[in-house]
Amino acid sequence: MSILADQSRIVYIASPISTFSTPRYDRMVAHVRARFPDHEILTARGLWESPESWRQLWPLLHPRLTRIIAFSDEDGRVGAGVVQEILDGNAASIPIEFVTEDGRFVPLRDARVRLIPGGDMQNFAQIVLLVLVSNNAEVNS
Repeated sequence: MSILADQSRIVYIASPISTFSTPRYDRMVAHVRARFPDHEILTARGLWESPESWRQLWPLLHPRLTRIIAFSDEDGRVGAGVVQEILDGNAASIPIEFVTEDGRFVPLRDARVRLIPGGDMQNFAQIVLLVLVSNNAEVNS
């Protein structure tokens, strides 16, 4: 499928580059595919050839999305690209959710994106999900 094809239900999975070659990535994608079996699923891994291709094509792709699902690395961190995808999706009123390790989906309103002081492009922000767990602790996506 061309990423610019006119589809009616397209879910984009936003995730840190550092997760692309991990078992976690595959688990998170499997959660999304299970929840949205009748949607076209676009994953960041393999979609972008380079940061330059992302910069050129993301502005054309994101208005066509019907949902963005994001997840962080195991430490709750994401890069600047994921933060930009969240910002652009939110500005375009695209529903945004975060998928957790156990397959829960948490809407953006129940999450906080905290910039990391002194962080770099790949460790730009931390995602904190405000979900109720048995000890009322915050958990990372």
